[in-house]
Amino acid sequence: MKHLNHNYVQNTTDLLYNKYFYKQLLEKKYLETFGELELLKKENIYKTMVLNRKLEESFMSELSGSVPESNLIEYKARKEFYDLERQVIELKSNLDVNTKSLQELEFFEQKQIKHKIQAIIEKTSPYLNKSGKAMDLWRQFQQSLYSSNWKRIFRLAHQTSNMRRVNPKISESVLTKQIEKQNEELKSIKNRYPFTMIDVLMSDERIEKRKNKEIKDLKNIQESYERMTDVYLSTNNPSGLYS
Repeated sequence: MKHLNHNYVQNTTDLLYNKYFYKQLLEKKYLETFGELELLKKENIYKTMVLNRKLEESFMSELSGSVPESNLIEYKARKEFYDLERQVIELKSNLDVNTKSLQELEFFEQKQIKHKIQAIIEKTSPYLNKSGKAMDLWRQFQQSLYSSNWKRIFRLAHQTSNMRRVNPKISESVLTKQIEKQNEELKSIKNRYPFTMIDVLMSDERIEKRKNKEIKDLKNIQESYERMTDVYLSTNNPSGLYS
């Protein structure tokens, strides 16, 4: 049972560390590395899609013999792609605070927050300790993970140093099932973004390669927009051109 308890602690630590902390750290690193290019791409995709929609509306108006209303065309185009506009605004907001957030996460990583998480799990997990104090600290620990309160986790780890343990009498089969469930969840997490970007983020060569690809994609989008602009300017309603 002692070996099983050890496996449970290791598995729970890996799961909670990756699910709540390391995921954020990778997201911030990705944004710091590729965020500006990502923003330029989204902005240009948005402009291109809006302009394309305005072109379609203008052509349809000409075919029907009606006079196109530039303000209405603009409104309908922007409304259709509102979600993309929202993504652009959200990405800008995230980029504004990303560097500071990344520095904070890297600080806690250097202070070995994973070890603090493990220490709390060893002393307060309901599968290992059913004392009243353990249950209270476990609840606070869960709240800290959900709210990304990393400073609080360090304080909680300190509070568990001399904690009394009350055996919850969990059977081996129950603990084994819990470990298996955790393994499945962790596997699922690591098969999704941002964990799929680890190999890229940890290699200068791959970062450069991906940046070059993003720049190439951005250039293609900008060229498409310029071609559409020329077409739009050649119509009878250039005043509604998106800028």
